[in-house]
Amino acid sequence: MATYIQAWRPVRLARAVYDTSPLLVSSLVALLVANLASTGYRDYRLYISLGGGGPLPHNLFGWLVHSLVLQPLALARFWRTSSRHYLPLADGGGRGYLKGQLGSRRGGRPKTAGVAPHRQVDQLDETGSEEALKAHLRQLAANHPSHLLISSSRIEPSSTALFSLTHTLVTRSDAPSRSTRSAAFPSDLSRLFLSSLPGAEFCHVHAPPDAPGKQDGSLHLVLSPEDADEVIGKGWGELHGLAGCPAYTGFWIGWPAWLARRWSISGSARWWSGAGWWAGGRAGAGAANKVQRKVGLPPTYTLIYAPRDDDEVEAVKRIINASVAFATGLREVP
Repeated sequence: MATYIQAWRPVRLARAVYDTSPLLVSSLVALLVANLASTGYRDYRLYISLGGGGPLPHNLFGWLVHSLVLQPLALARFWRTSSRHYLPLADGGGRGYLKGQLGSRRGGRPKTAGVAPHRQVDQLDETGSEEALKAHLRQLAANHPSHLLISSSRIEPSSTALFSLTHTLVTRSDAPSRSTRSAAFPSDLSRLFLSSLPGAEFCHVHAPPDAPGKQDGSLHLVLSPEDADEVIGKGWGELHGLAGCPAYTGFWIGWPAWLARRWSISGSARWWSGAGWWAGGRAGAGAANKVQRKVGLPPTYTLIYAPRDDDEVEAVKRIINASVAFATGLREVP
């Protein structure tokens, strides 16, 4: 009974304040409502400006789901863009595939917005590099037909994507087939990461679905942990806000944006928290089916910023090649 009475005290206090100064309280409430409406409208306009193509409808309902469900779960920008020099985790002998040969991106990071879709909103491609990157994907698929398929993205249908045939082959049977025994195979960690992506889609280049002639050139892809650390640390990209969500150990005790405070974090972002975050990843050589299937985005699901000139196109191609090597097990790419 006492608890019930205490729960009503704030209501009684609010009523007393209103009775004392009704005009002041009404004005403050109206100001608060107007501010919330203005903030919501700006956020809605931003969501619409990002274009469709993601899993959510490009309308008011999609914005509500995006704002009320996805955004509160997204990693803070601090974690998405920080290089923490994490201990390499069990892939490629701790070497990665870029092997430290990627230079730093010049200038500051572009602004990004959204969760689904997740988009770069300035420093956009104005040189036609989007087509150069798509041509690179087509060339990779042509060079490695046993390992790669190029098609429309199953995550963002307006985008052009690469799919790992190798991953599909080794995870759909008890053992690699006779025709693929001599082929390269992805690591257990790679198979774990790609297990949650439709058709083992590991890379796609963005194209605005409702803005004909407008270039984008940014892309999403999956990298090894070592390469993700290098790419993010050197300014070429950032983690997706839902990287590692929801199935990887540490997500629910991780740090979404609305809880992130630098002074309250022990030094690890969500995708590195928990010793068992990729449980099942040590299944052993040739034991593909022992790698458990995950749901959601892999912990190294990364947005690569749109290249601004020919030199940056070549750098982004090297990042794509590293993603291909991680997804397929190929060491010689292209």
